[in-house]
Amino acid sequence: MQAGDRVLTRDSGPQPVRLVARATLRALGSLAPVVISAGTLGNEGDLIVSPHHRIFLYRRGERRIGDTSEILVQAKHLVDGEHVWRREGGYVDYYALVFDRHEIIYAEGIPVESLMVSEATLGLLPEELTAEIRARLPDLKHKPHFGTEAGRETVERVGRAKIFRPRNKD
Repeated sequence: MQAGDRVLTRDSGPQPVRLVARATLRALGSLAPVVISAGTLGNEGDLIVSPHHRIFLYRRGERRIGDTSEILVQAKHLVDGEHVWRREGGYVDYYALVFDRHEIIYAEGIPVESLMVSEATLGLLPEELTAEIRARLPDLKHKPHFGTEAGRETVERVGRAKIFRPRNKD
C-alpha cells in the first residue's frame, strides 16, 4: 500500500491514503502489540495492532456497550489473555494509514480507526514517526471520529464475553 491508493472507509466510501507511516519498535512492555485472535470480533484472521489502536465496535440491543451502539475501544482494553493477548519479544513493525480526515477502515474484515493526526496522538508516537508526519503533512489536523470511546472500566463492567463473538465448540 502507498500514498494515493484508495481504501474503503465506513463513512466516506473509498478514500485516497495520504501517508503510510511505519515504525519498527522493540515489542516489550507498553509497546508490545495486541493480538486479536481470528473470529474474536468477527475478524477473518489474527489482527495485530498497537495497544492504543482503537477498534470500532457496533453493538445493538443486549450486546450494546455503554450508552451508545457505536464505540471505539483501545486494543489494550480488550486483552483477556485467551482471545486477545500481548505478544512480547523481538521487534514489531507498526503501520498507520493517514487520510484527509480520521476514518474508520477495515482490517481483517473488522472496522478499526485510521491514524488520527492531532497533538495528543502525535505525542504518543515514536519521535521519527511524528517528525515524518509533521514534515509530509504539516497542516493536517484531524477532528476525532464521532464514535464514543470506551475505557477499561466500561469494558470490565460490560464484560469481554459480551463484546467477543460466540465461538463454535467443536
